[in-house]
Amino acid sequence: MIVKALITLPNTIIEASVSVILVRSDPLDDRLNG
Repeated sequence: MIVKALITLPNTIIEASVSVILVRSDPLDDRLNG
């Protein structure tokens, strides 16, 4: 279970980081396209 947690935690952090990056880049894309 510890191994599974070690594998799952980094994936969760990566997914959260990607989500934040996508959310932050959306307004920039709108400005570039607009």
